[in-house]
Amino acid sequence: MSVDRPPDDRKSAFVPLALLAVFSLLLAAFAAAPFLAHPVLEEEIAGKANVLRLQRAKTRSLNRSQLSAMTPQAARRAFLRATTDGIAGAELQQRILNIAARLGLEVQSSQSLQPVRSDGLALIAVRLELTGTIAHLQALLHSIETSEPILFVEQLSIAVAPSNRAAKKSASNDPNPQTKTLQIGLTVQGYLDEEQSS
Repeated sequence: MSVDRPPDDRKSAFVPLALLAVFSLLLAAFAAAPFLAHPVLEEEIAGKANVLRLQRAKTRSLNRSQLSAMTPQAARRAFLRATTDGIAGAELQQRILNIAARLGLEVQSSQSLQPVRSDGLALIAVRLELTGTIAHLQALLHSIETSEPILFVEQLSIAVAPSNRAAKKSASNDPNPQTKTLQIGLTVQGYLDEEQSS
């Protein structure tokens, strides 16, 4: 035989269940929030990569005859200025390190790469490993793209920093993609006109 409870007892039995259900939904939403922001980051990064591809194609389309038609002032602004490719590599490396420090990026490593020579030009390159946010990366790319001499990014790799991967599991993780710490690897290149440097 079943015992009927008064209607107030039935309602009070459902309150803890309802609270548990609401708490479970909130917990699930909070846990999923960082993963929902991931597509936003991917789309933003894809757009920046496309801009870099266009810039690279534009720079590489220059040839010696076009370069010789440049005014001396334009040539001075377009090329790295140094007496040797070693000095040009060191100056390029220091220039990028200064930009990164000014923008608040943390430099993990940097190295000058072996120059590549073609048609009187030396392609000078520097490889850097940095950490920072997407906003730092945007500011860095803008500074590189708008600098004189003409510099461009040959390679760019971006990953969520390991400390952020652990934070994804933490309840205190910030779902805002702008604040995620990223590991950034990039190769910055510029040209040294060896004929003008001699």
